[in-house]
Amino acid sequence: MMMSDKDRVEAIQQGLRVTHALVAEMNAIEPKAVAESANHEIEATFDRDGFLQDLVIAPTALADHTHIELEDMITDVLLDGHAQLNEAIMTAMTRYWGPESSWHELPALADDY
Repeated sequence: MMMSDKDRVEAIQQGLRVTHALVAEMNAIEPKAVAESANHEIEATFDRDGFLQDLVIAPTALADHTHIELEDMITDVLLDGHAQLNEAIMTAMTRYWGPESSWHELPALADDY
């Protein structure tokens, strides 16, 4: 069944509202994700795009750990920070575009025009 032009415009406007809400939520994600080692000797800061902004290693960590231990600690901190940011983004995307989303109920976006 073909939609009227008015119904199609209303459906597309609803799709834009959903997309606008998603973008607003993604922009509200903490501008920087921070991950740190369990003993707080290493801290990494990421921007909202997932790029490393800062990596701080406590001076005592250099004396207290071997280079292999430091490498493992840095790797864990970087992976944890990336995982935190990814989880926040995926949660927002699932809310707006996942299977429960109203986005899938917008026939104007699925129909051929």
